Amino acid sequence: PHLLLATNELSAKDIFVHTVFSYAIKSVFGAEEILKHQWANRRLSQQNEENLVKLKPGYAAYIKIRNTRYDIAIAEVKPTSNRSSKLPSNLVKLGQQMKIMVNNLVNDHVPVPVVCGILVEGKQLY
Repeated sequence: PHLLLATNELSAKDIFVHTVFSYAIKSVFGAEEILKHQWANRRLSQQNEENLVKLKPGYAAYIKIRNTRYDIAIAEVKPTSNRSSKLPSNLVKLGQQMKIMVNNLVNDHVPVPVVCGILVEGKQLY
């Protein structure tokens, strides 16, 4: 199967994500109906830590119970041509986002808070 893109103005990163990475994500996080998905750089739920820049993952998997959203997995995807050497690194940003996610779960009294972070840089998966 191929994903048909509706616009010619997608960035190289968007094309990379939707033609390569999305299939891997769907096979892992698409099996359970309870999991919801969010693509394309939206803020994490309840992100309110003053000292952190507003971090926006490229992908987030979450569970919504009643009116509360619980982010449980995020991914940052950088095609080879978009690898950046500026600080903070993509790995540091991913760690900051995961910290926010764990803190939100702890604040909401989730008994065993576990989150997942995926970093793809070119052909490398972390």
